Amino acid sequence: MDGKQRLYGVFAQDLWDLTSAFGASLAVRWDRWENLPASRVDTPAGGAPTVQPFADRSGDEWSPKLGLHGRIAEWLSLRAAAYRSFRAPTLDELYRPFQVGTVRTDANADLGPETLRGLEAGVDLGVPRGPSLRLTGFWNELEDPIVNVTTGTNTRQRQNLGTARIEGLEAEARWPFLRHFAVEVAYTYAPTKVTSAPGQPQLEDKQLPQCPKSLATAALSFDDPRLFTASAQVRYLGNQYENDVNTQPLGDAWLVDLFAAWHATRRIDLFLAVENLLDKTYYVGRAGLDTVGQPLFVHGGLRIQGGG
Repeated sequence: MDGKQRLYGVFAQDLWDLTSAFGASLAVRWDRWENLPASRVDTPAGGAPTVQPFADRSGDEWSPKLGLHGRIAEWLSLRAAAYRSFRAPTLDELYRPFQVGTVRTDANADLGPETLRGLEAGVDLGVPRGPSLRLTGFWNELEDPIVNVTTGTNTRQRQNLGTARIEGLEAEARWPFLRHFAVEVAYTYAPTKVTSAPGQPQLEDKQLPQCPKSLATAALSFDDPRLFTASAQVRYLGNQYENDVNTQPLGDAWLVDLFAAWHATRRIDLFLAVENLLDKTYYVGRAGLDTVGQPLFVHGGLRIQGGG
């Protein structure tokens, strides 16, 4: 496969203090994407190679965002935002087919960009150096999402579906104690649902593939800038599906990670990290071949921080 893709844009943002406690922001981004001459060489078994050219394509997209925020009290803030964004299909999605095990996924040169419209609102509770809580509710509509759609036995193709909805809640809490210690927890609940799939009615009301409903973390940390930093973290990955028709669950998983860094000097750290401490086996892909996630992994090194 041969081809080029260009992405460039312009971004502008302005902030207003409406009163001493309330403010607003407006951001606008304009992007242009261009797919320049591309081609793919197909070589069938026992046959002669053929070259398939693809026509140039381009498009323009606007991504605005309006935000509002207010500080009701020293310990209470409110915020809200409305926004739109987009993602252009990649060269791989457009032109490169691939096969894993017995499952072949075909490219689609006719793919268009997927766009997202969203609303969110949240509340922040807490004071500096004290316990804090951050809650955010959100609603997103994804138009023309790019999905690997099942087209036959062991065959898929990247296609733009109609629309999908993602709505849910994010929560983050932090509690510092005993000067250098802190407990942090975070949880995201984000169920997805295909709300429209012209030509693919069997996909309506299905969950988008590889999108877990729940993600969570809990961590205990110690941080003394003069000595060392250490943390222990538990991660939860909720159940998700490998395929569009929701028949291949990947399952959920609990993972434990450790991290420690000794501050040798003001700018040099020696660190050691352990990922998946309990060496849990969990799936991250089942497209023709079961693929497992990162096993027990220990790594360390030297970290040098710059500064003025």
